[in-house]
Amino acid sequence: MFYNTISRKIEKLEEIFTFNKVEDSKLLIAIPHGGSHIPKASLSFLDYENELFPLEIDQSVNDIYNIPKFSFAGTSVHRHVVNLNKQKYKSGELNIFRKVGFNGENLYNTKISESARNKLTKTYYDPFFNFIKDELYRIREINGDAFLLNAHSMEANTPKVNLYLEDSKRPDFCLGTNFMQSIDSKILSDFYSALHSHTTSYFGSDISIDIDDPFVGRVGLTKTFGQPKNGLNALLLEINQNLYFSNMKSDKIVVEALNNIIEKTLEDII
Repeated sequence: MFYNTISRKIEKLEEIFTFNKVEDSKLLIAIPHGGSHIPKASLSFLDYENELFPLEIDQSVNDIYNIPKFSFAGTSVHRHVVNLNKQKYKSGELNIFRKVGFNGENLYNTKISESARNKLTKTYYDPFFNFIKDELYRIREINGDAFLLNAHSMEANTPKVNLYLEDSKRPDFCLGTNFMQSIDSKILSDFYSALHSHTTSYFGSDISIDIDDPFVGRVGLTKTFGQPKNGLNALLLEINQNLYFSNMKSDKIVVEALNNIIEKTLEDII
């Protein structure tokens, strides 16, 4: 298992989150699903020994997307503890606790209590969301607009829970725009062109970049902060793990190349 369960306690703010506010940054990179830690507060109800838990994180995204010159928000906490890329409430109910894994099976040994849900929300969801909101508003106040890159990776093979929602073959890169509502069309065009140029230079001309397929970005951070008319642009970026991840490990050379590609792409659009 390459996630930390109970070997040590991670409860300090600086261990739970990686918040980097760069004063002159014009954009914020957020990584909601890169964490692997399962806190003690979740051990009583989460089936953390599920063999898929180590795989159901966005592999190596902290190394791919953490670029010191840009503002950054990351977490050490596993996505099955609290889903940081979900809207907090849906129909008046907390909406940030995933019930089933990618194999369609239940993630819980026992039902999570309301008090536990509220405590986990306050401890892990609220600080992450509030930092993103405050930092985007700060950037917008200084520059007139702000850009959020909602950064992820996606499994090469379609998970069981998504089998009837998308095609069996996933692209190398997916840009989610909430059906073109989260980002200005010119910024999207510039991002697409820059990403295509830098990725084909490294991977070759057959690289594939799809828009709103298989992920649209119609939930969570992309939808919430994607308000182009209000000077807030948000883009979901999914990188296919097939490019760099196999046999339960990442290719460090390709990960470094992807980090460079993302940096150059963002530099081209700001």
